[in-house]
Order: sequence, then C-alpha cells, then structure tokens
Amino acid sequence: MTSYPWRVRSALHLLVVPLLAACTVTFISPYDETLDQLITELHEDVLTFLNGLEQSPAEHTFQASQDFYNRVLARLEAMQTRAEAIPKNELTVEQLALLRDNIENLRKLHELGFSDTERELEPVRRALNTQFLAVIKLNRAKKPEDS
Repeated sequence: MTSYPWRVRSALHLLVVPLLAACTVTFISPYDETLDQLITELHEDVLTFLNGLEQSPAEHTFQASQDFYNRVLARLEAMQTRAEAIPKNELTVEQLALLRDNIENLRKLHELGFSDTERELEPVRRALNTQFLAVIKLNRAKKPEDS
C-alpha cells in the first residue's frame, strides 16, 4: 500500500472536501408556483360547485353539471401532465391522480342521484378538501424557506 506524504493528503482534502460540499442531492422536485395557483383555483371551483349543489340541487342536476365535470377533469389531467414532466415528482403525480379519481367518483355518485344532498355530500367535501390540502401542502413544503 502506498503511503502519501501528509502534504499530498492535505492538498487532496483541500480539493475534495469543497467539491463534496458543493454537491447537492435532490430527493423531490422543486416548488411549482404555477401548480400552486392552479390547484388552489380548482379547489375554489370545486367548493363553489359543492355549495351550489347543496343549496339548490334542482339547478345542479347531473345533466346540467356535465360541463363542470369535464372542465375539472381536464384541468386535473393537465396538472398531472405538468407534474409528470418534472423529474422526481412522483408523489405529486400520485396525489393528482387520486384527486382526479375522486372527482370521477363524485360524478358517478351525482349520476346515481342524491336522496339527502347535504348529508351525502359532507363526507365527499371532507375527502376532497383533504386531498386538495395534501397536494397544496406537499407542493408548498418544496418551497425554499427564504422565499
């Protein structure tokens, strides 16, 4: 085994340590301000729809709500595509897919019809709020603290 003189070892340490310190390992994608805005706006739209459905179910029939469902599902699909384009963003992609699935479940439930809209929508509202909150919190947790 070759023994290096202390000066060579010291010089190597002076070169290698700063290089290692400069390396960063990223385990998750960075904060996405656009996604933050889009998901917040979508959350507001879904809450507005649920409020209207509870307050005046006769005006918010399944047939009359088709445009809403189509727009929401398309926006979620676009957000999911955006998230998929960002490396190390699997958690966000997964959360958006689950949210999209539950909007689709709401659509199916709405198609079946409600007997007691307010009572039946309360667990749906809580579940959707939880999912929106999870997406928002995950994305904002990625935000650098100095921003």
